[in-house]
Amino acid sequence: MKKLSFEKNIEELNPENFIVGAFFESQLMGICGFYRMADSRCKHRGELIQMFVQPDFQGKGIGFDLLKTTIKEAFKLSGLTQIELGVMTNVRSAIKIYNKAGFKEFGLQKNFLNVDGVSIDLSMMVLHKTP
Repeated sequence: MKKLSFEKNIEELNPENFIVGAFFESQLMGICGFYRMADSRCKHRGELIQMFVQPDFQGKGIGFDLLKTTIKEAFKLSGLTQIELGVMTNVRSAIKIYNKAGFKEFGLQKNFLNVDGVSIDLSMMVLHKTP
């Protein structure tokens, strides 16, 4: 079976590329991943990836807790000063959580996706480390 691109980082326990999980008993409720830019000129930057909370657990603050934990762990990395993410503008609940965590929009990619003839934009957001 082909591995997902992030599985290697999990198996190698790479501290610069990781996924935080939230569990209830043995059930995975949600995940939030982080990837640090590999190029030496961009190592001050990282990206949030694969934020997801199971539908049965949404609306309970789990996503925000995952996000805050991921941010805290990412900013422990030496030299990391900003975290970026991309979110579809039609996912208002996610945008609300990102804004609550301090992310600010710095760009908008129009027509990022086309789903059944409906265009969806991508909001690009950033969070800077505070001293």
